[in-house]
Amino acid sequence: MKIIDFFNKTMDTMALCTKTLFTDDYNRGRMKGEIFFDIYDNDVLIERKHIKNIVTETASVFLARLMKDPTEPLTGVFALGVGTGSPTWDYMNPPPATESQVYLVNELARVEFSSINFVKTDGSGEVSTVPTYVLDCTAQFPQTIASGPWMEIGVFGDVPEPLTPNTGSMLTYRTFAVVNKSPTMSITITYRLSF
Repeated sequence: MKIIDFFNKTMDTMALCTKTLFTDDYNRGRMKGEIFFDIYDNDVLIERKHIKNIVTETASVFLARLMKDPTEPLTGVFALGVGTGSPTWDYMNPPPATESQVYLVNELARVEFSSINFVKTDGSGEVSTVPTYVLDCTAQFPQTIASGPWMEIGVFGDVPEPLTPNTGSMLTYRTFAVVNKSPTMSITITYRLSF
């Protein structure tokens, strides 16, 4: 074998190993999430959206607190908040979410998760009967709650009762092009968190 052939084969093998090493399935070392929106108008599904989210720096502190003393945070993952963002934001292109965000810029409403389930890790999205590293947290905003222009969303833990804006620990954050929720609309949101 010529030296150049050996070199090329070695480089191909290294590229394959690097690709394998850094795939999401292999290297799950960082919490991440996805958001699934089901938007209804007069109880008829009119749109589905799927976006990725940002995990905040607060989430790392929250998990460290939980590991040190499981009674110290008031609650685990507990509520979902939506907001209108800043009046200066471009409705179709708001500023990107950042890991340093602590609260929603302009919180409109917050609701408790209606269900939190472990999810199978095979990509099916099905509920698992045993603990896994994937959680689906589902919240429902009925017609009577949070009408207005939505442009930001966050998951909250360590939340005191009643659900009050700018309280607790915001664990994830995302901005997005405006979703105008009218009083005839209801929205179901599933936040999928992978650890």
